Amino acid sequence: MAEADTIDNHLQQSVLSLLIYSNEHCKTVMDSLDMEAWLGDAPLMGLIKQIYAYIKNYNRAPGEHIYDLIDLVKVRKEQKDNLYFIISQCELKLENINSEFVLNKLNKFLRKASWTNFFNEGMELIEQGDFDKLETLAVDVTKKRVETTDIGSRLDVLVSELRNADQNTGHDMVHMDIEAFDRRQI
Repeated sequence: MAEADTIDNHLQQSVLSLLIYSNEHCKTVMDSLDMEAWLGDAPLMGLIKQIYAYIKNYNRAPGEHIYDLIDLVKVRKEQKDNLYFIISQCELKLENINSEFVLNKLNKFLRKASWTNFFNEGMELIEQGDFDKLETLAVDVTKKRVETTDIGSRLDVLVSELRNADQNTGHDMVHMDIEAFDRRQI
């Protein structure tokens, strides 16, 4: 991803809300966005690094522990107050957030950044006559598209649902997020 490809402020706040509070989507967001894609001053970047470390260590969103992570960021009091304000805005946004919409916007942002980078680097490679490298770059961009596409539920989530299923409900179906299967109740 080119360094100039940074996420816009509105999308960033929505994505940050998912990163902080959504156990379901925090890992996807973290794996999708390099640190260079975030806009922000040093305190916010320090907090995002702490959030990424938390998710890597505990395999879940920090949630209410976000305030503990803010305390780990070494900044002045007014900068810390600004981080508290940003988090309060994320909490407000979370109440009405459509995570599917946000993740789709994030996916489009990532695809645009990948293709912009491809065209910028590709023009240089064409001028240099390095077509082998150009083809490799094209394959990498196409592969990234496949990696960021959601193909349904993860098997570990489905197994967890099966293990935790309430025996008294009489339901013998697990939603797989694959429309054809779910419609037929397979």
